[in-house]
Amino acid sequence: MNTEKRVKLMERVYEMVNLSTIPVILAKVTAVAEDQESSRDELVKVLEHDQTLAAKVIELSNAAFYGHSRKIQTLNEAVALLGFEAVKGLAISSTIFSEISKVAGSKLVIFWRHSFEVARTAMTLARMTGETRPEKIFLAGLLHDIGRPILYQFFGDDYIATSEVSKNIVSDEEEFYGASHADVGSWFADKCCFPEDLVMAIRLHHIPESHLLDTNFYLPLVYLADYIVSDDGTGAAIDHIHSPEHDKLLSVLNLNDESLEALKEKIADTQTQAQNYY
Repeated sequence: MNTEKRVKLMERVYEMVNLSTIPVILAKVTAVAEDQESSRDELVKVLEHDQTLAAKVIELSNAAFYGHSRKIQTLNEAVALLGFEAVKGLAISSTIFSEISKVAGSKLVIFWRHSFEVARTAMTLARMTGETRPEKIFLAGLLHDIGRPILYQFFGDDYIATSEVSKNIVSDEEEFYGASHADVGSWFADKCCFPEDLVMAIRLHHIPESHLLDTNFYLPLVYLADYIVSDDGTGAAIDHIHSPEHDKLLSVLNLNDESLEALKEKIADTQTQAQNYY
């Protein structure tokens, strides 16, 4: 690994958050996130200044809770249902993708869809396992590949070309750019003051076995959601992850291959939603 490339790339990611290489609205959302005294109302007020983004957050909140008893119509309702962190994540990811998509056009659509499908699947998995914080799992799934559009912003079509032909995307990204999309995404999430467990899940979603015995509840769920979406043939299969400790990861969550098959059937009728939103 080229240490000099890695350090320079990390500096660019931090600069992206610190300076106005990101839209003003995202800078404000990040500032609210960094303030430990900030409230949900303050986040809503920030989002209300960008009606396009506010509408997108409401739209995505409804998609995330497909089948909920009533339709979410306001930002306050979205925050109440999804929680502060998840709505913040929706705002950040939507802004990042929207800004980059102005240049990239349809080239990043596959990343959008994949991230949303993984988020939905991870939240469904969380409920199956009795996790009491499914909205946090949704956020982890949504942001697990946030490093990909960031790398595109830095390296343009060269990054898309690398992704399309790569047989081992992580090692190729490390060779060409100094770090993988998992590293880049974790740096971004850390700088945006997301919880440490979420940052680790982003960084390690390709190698969950490296922290198999940890109490991090994000990591195995994000890994499995990514595995399901990439492996079932219906989603944007861009990762093809299969951990050598796959069975142990299932065991940690009291799941088995049969339960994963049942989950695939459960989420099959919602796959087209990602196509509608991205």
